[in-house]
Amino acid sequence: MANMTLRLPDELHDRVTRQAEAEDVSVQSLANKAIREYLERRSLDADIDVAMGKIKDRYGDVLERLGQ
Repeated sequence: MANMTLRLPDELHDRVTRQAEAEDVSVQSLANKAIREYLERRSLDADIDVAMGKIKDRYGDVLERLGQ
């Protein structure tokens, strides 16, 4: 496992600490979960963009006519 130092503004660190306490997990565990969820959302967004591009390529003319 790789090590990483994460520097946060005091206010954000306080919020992360409070959230970790509320969820009864470590700050490290909360940060890992947040990063994982962020990356999953970004990956999903990219997949949606690809799918929308394919739809636009295939049905762009129909969508254009429907929009008129």
